[in-house]
Amino acid sequence: MDCLQIGTCIFFREYRKYDERKLALVGLAKLYCKGPMQRDCIRRKLGMVLGDQNKVPVNMMPDGQPLADTDTSDWPEEVMIKMRQSS
Repeated sequence: MDCLQIGTCIFFREYRKYDERKLALVGLAKLYCKGPMQRDCIRRKLGMVLGDQNKVPVNMMPDGQPLADTDTSDWPEEVMIKMRQSS
């Protein structure tokens, strides 16, 4: 069964338009959205904790790390606190 957020996940919607990222996104989707790591998706878990998937930073990958060539500098403090609490 696919992740319920697969069609609305802002991470995939935002970055799929960049050709240089498509291969990585396909791999991440196979693991986290359609595969064995669905329950490990930090984006999904954080969205549930925050009460809104749209509060999860766009550049956060399913493993909770910022996408390559980006960082956490614009992540809201609320996100950073929840990330520390869950680790």
